[in-house]
Amino acid sequence: MRIDINEKINDDWDFLDNKENLLFMKELTNELNEKHLLHNRVEKAIMRRHSQDDVLYMLKDGKFVIVHLTYSKNNESGWPRYKEFLTFEEAKQYIYNNG
Repeated sequence: MRIDINEKINDDWDFLDNKENLLFMKELTNELNEKHLLHNRVEKAIMRRHSQDDVLYMLKDGKFVIVHLTYSKNNESGWPRYKEFLTFEEAKQYIYNNG
């Protein structure tokens, strides 16, 4: 799968560099408890939304999720909230249509 990091999808979202990827992966790891459905499923952070605490992550199985980060450690079950997409194209369309 190829992701064009030079493509501008939405003015509020930007692709992440390697340093930012590590930062947002660390934050997500801190937030997920062992019971969360995303625990041990996330491969890397792809994009972030500047106006909200949303990050697009790629899962190990090739799917994508937009996670609303809480900046809290070991959240209760169900947090942080997320929306899952089968493909990058689906996630990109959602970002384009929803800010």
